[in-house]
Amino acid sequence: MKLPLYLESSDLSLLEPEFSELLRKTLKKCEEKGLRARVGCAMRGPGAQARMWCQNKSPDNVASMVGILQKSAPKISALIAAQPCGMSPQGSWHMPGDSWHQHGEAADLWVEVKDSARWIGGLAELVAEEVRKVGLYHSHFERHWNPRGRHWHAQLRKEETPLSLRGFADSWSRIEEMMVERFDFDEFQKVSTTTYNLAFSRDAFTFVTK
Repeated sequence: MKLPLYLESSDLSLLEPEFSELLRKTLKKCEEKGLRARVGCAMRGPGAQARMWCQNKSPDNVASMVGILQKSAPKISALIAAQPCGMSPQGSWHMPGDSWHQHGEAADLWVEVKDSARWIGGLAELVAEEVRKVGLYHSHFERHWNPRGRHWHAQLRKEETPLSLRGFADSWSRIEEMMVERFDFDEFQKVSTTTYNLAFSRDAFTFVTK
């Protein structure tokens, strides 16, 4: 069964086995040291990734990528075209399919302290150390990864994104094939009773609902 397009899950069983095993080892090591490390988002569907990518982008930025991907990855192109943009200062640098979260090889970690979740700071850095010790890669140490300064992102591979790893997914058409194999793109047609169509111009954008 394919995974939901808009999935955001902390379920380690959905991850690639090697990554899941090392992540469980990390959590156990943290627990032994009194750190209550927790998994936030691990597997994230391309729909959820599209929403994150678009939310801090301008209409022109989104329109440009929609045009670039229309021929090579039409499903991904349509997916980002349907998302609200310019809605938040926070977002993702990585397009749907070009984040290891969609391939089961990344997870965001936080530390539980009483009634709060600590994503940054000294405790998060201690978790990052445990991540590195088991052989995974963490954004705290990979300073060239974007966005810089994250204290929570762990992944199986050193390469920042799938498209930066030669031989894994060398084109957007291959990325789209991989996403369609894993996720239910039929959900895109029925995600809501309201469908958003983005009308672009140089100066403004409008959402038309139907």
